[in-house]
Amino acid sequence: MEKPQFEQKERYKYNLLNNFESTLNAITQVEGEAWANSNKRALEKGDIGGTIFGALEALKRLPQSEQTEDSVAYTILGSGGVSRWIVVSNGDVKFSIFHDQVQPRNKTHKAEAMGFKMFE
Repeated sequence: MEKPQFEQKERYKYNLLNNFESTLNAITQVEGEAWANSNKRALEKGDIGGTIFGALEALKRLPQSEQTEDSVAYTILGSGGVSRWIVVSNGDVKFSIFHDQVQPRNKTHKAEAMGFKMFE
């Protein structure tokens, strides 16, 4: 008798709760080293609003019952404060296409090519 096959949903790789370092490195590839350094300086100063570290802290405070795929929990500011990375309450990070207004939308294309979900 064959065992039933259950379809397993592949885990999204850019998730702050499950894969913080990899997600940080991937965003850095899109935003640049200056963005990463700015986030690290903010952490050292204890001023983490709008940073990836602020997002992680906000997620850790959420009750597990509120960690879903469909509600926005935090917004990470991109380099220069123009682009935005949307963090949903389950930890997934998405790139906001609405905030990449610099033509030819290089950050959108790069984030998409790297496998980030787009926030529309």
